[in-house]
Amino acid sequence: MRESPLISVIIPTYNRPTMLREAIASVLNQTYQHIEIVVINDGGDDVQSVIDSFNCNDQIIYLPLAEHCERSMARNKGIRASHGEYIAYLDDDDIYYPEHLSTLIRTVIDRDVSVVYSDAYEATQLIHDDSYTITDRKVVYSVDFNRNYLLIENIFPNLVILHKRECFEQVGGFDESLFTHEDWELWIRMSLHYDFCHIPTITAEYRVRENGANTISQFKGNALESRIAIYKKYRYLIESNPQMIQLQENIVARNRATM
Repeated sequence: MRESPLISVIIPTYNRPTMLREAIASVLNQTYQHIEIVVINDGGDDVQSVIDSFNCNDQIIYLPLAEHCERSMARNKGIRASHGEYIAYLDDDDIYYPEHLSTLIRTVIDRDVSVVYSDAYEATQLIHDDSYTITDRKVVYSVDFNRNYLLIENIFPNLVILHKRECFEQVGGFDESLFTHEDWELWIRMSLHYDFCHIPTITAEYRVRENGANTISQFKGNALESRIAIYKKYRYLIESNPQMIQLQENIVARNRATM
């Protein structure tokens, strides 16, 4: 690799210290090592002991927030406190595989692009005796970049993206008015200024739980409201395309039917 730019990995966390420990370990286990980790405790129980157990090389910035402010604001605060030329994301219940960051940064540098994303497994977890067991892994997203399709549906989970800091500065941060789909909305804004490069390689794993303990399953009503708000915000981009408008309306109808 011609260069070794600093990558800042942004991890918001809220009352999941055991999962946070696994997430941090997966970042520190990367083959690409020029990294910093920014952990934002979003008003939850103190995890200073977790941070201290990993922070022997001072690679972790810890931001404890006094009040719970949700993921968009937490991520925005984390990015503003970071120093990296590149930004990556990881939720506290997900993990990177060891080659994740090296795969992304190599592509950014070799292809001279500003935004890249890879693929990830969706891992289903089942709770048993106060611990989680993974019962299934599958690839839900593996879609090449398409601006029009991104206006219909998200095409990747947030843990697989890497972008230059200048992208955040150009378009602004996560929309703090959205309770869900805040990552998708940010990718739409970025896509209006930058091409994204898709790497069809599995480099990470995000977890969903069969007991419904993840954001989208817990807050279906909020998710639908966020989706409708995003469609309305960017309707001007597809006003001359009735097929895309119909696709959006069909998705909203299907979501309402499952509530």
